[in-house]
Amino acid sequence: MANVYSKSGKWYLRYKDAGGRWVDRVTQAETKTEAKRLSGEVQRNAERHRLGIAESPSDCCLTLAELCDWWLKNRCPPAREYNERKRLQRHVLASPLGRTPIRFVSAGLIENQLRRMEEQNLSAATINGLRGTLGTVFNRARKAGIWTGPNPIQDVESRREPKKVRATLRAEEVSVLLPHVPRDWQALFATALLTGMRKGELFGLKKSDVDLQNRMLLVARSYDKPTTKGGHADIVPISQPLIQVLEGAIQESSSEYVFPDRNGRMRSPAADPQKVLRHAMARAGLVVRYDHIRRRCKANGAPHVEQHQDGQLRTCSACGMKLWPKAIPRAMRFHDLRHYAERRIMPTPAATFSGNAVAVGIIRGPPGTPRRRLLVDIWAGRRARWSCAPSLAPSAACRRASRSAWFPSTRARARGRSRCGRRRIGAIPWRLSVAAYAG
Repeated sequence: MANVYSKSGKWYLRYKDAGGRWVDRVTQAETKTEAKRLSGEVQRNAERHRLGIAESPSDCCLTLAELCDWWLKNRCPPAREYNERKRLQRHVLASPLGRTPIRFVSAGLIENQLRRMEEQNLSAATINGLRGTLGTVFNRARKAGIWTGPNPIQDVESRREPKKVRATLRAEEVSVLLPHVPRDWQALFATALLTGMRKGELFGLKKSDVDLQNRMLLVARSYDKPTTKGGHADIVPISQPLIQVLEGAIQESSSEYVFPDRNGRMRSPAADPQKVLRHAMARAGLVVRYDHIRRRCKANGAPHVEQHQDGQLRTCSACGMKLWPKAIPRAMRFHDLRHYAERRIMPTPAATFSGNAVAVGIIRGPPGTPRRRLLVDIWAGRRARWSCAPSLAPSAACRRASRSAWFPSTRARARGRSRCGRRRIGAIPWRLSVAAYAG
């Protein structure tokens, strides 16, 4: 039986631990009643451990903010720690929900917090992001033995996220944009457009990953991490225009990286190609509109803005002063340049494979229809037909640009979809030498 006693102005607990030994422990209790309450909880937990019984959820005294802080310090991946801390600081740590003990946190409390976020006109992706983070916090706490109760996030419904069509460049706009990109960024932007590589993959690309002789590029890391975001390495074919770009970048680089910073080191995640893209688009005229601003009125607290489609100098109709044009570029991210690689490769009618009289291409169907593989049997002179063909990828760059467009189907799955599909697949030579690349 646990007991309490006072010594030097502090209350101590004396109880048997999980091993059956008597332990004296100092507390922060201010009264004897509070010390007795703590002694009962400590003795009960020790007895549960001694008997091999799991702790009750009510035994955990942490608040939700303290649990989130534990996850950030001990379980959160380092690459996500900064963004996750900002997310939790805004919506949990600084809110009344964060001060709630986790034994009182329910699906209703979390749902109320998400509804308040909806009232602030936050997007569904932001709300689902917080929901997913809290679910991960509780799951990691359960695995670590900190929390033994249920995960309240399981009863919170996710919000439906509308699918967006991201803007990207058209083929004729690439030659207009690249001359306005700063010289130390031009090769990186051209490689992003022609390969569909991510920002971290471009920053971490090393000279040893580029094989110009065989025209292959190994994508095996993101920044200085040993793997990419998808957790796998890919070999991307190098097209003819990209060879000259990579040769120049390798010659100018003084380090092991293909696209280093001015000091020869790897570009840090803080480097912002988005800002470079936005300024280049403004100088190239790839804008939505021009805002003509009268600076004097803006300085006096009464801004006067006129919207036009050109950047010609104009004068104010009220005071006759000049209106300074400000370009408003398109809402495009650097990541959206990956979609240019997809659109550049996907619409190709066919790609002829060496050593085989079969042409394989990708055709984008009408809106709302799935992408299919078009097989043309040149041997028999048959007309083009739709079929659920085996996994024949004409370009690794295309797979990386739109991985959702490719499904890892096997021969058995492809032949088992329908009788018509079995007849079609049976008429096509199975062993094909896939050696096409994005030209």
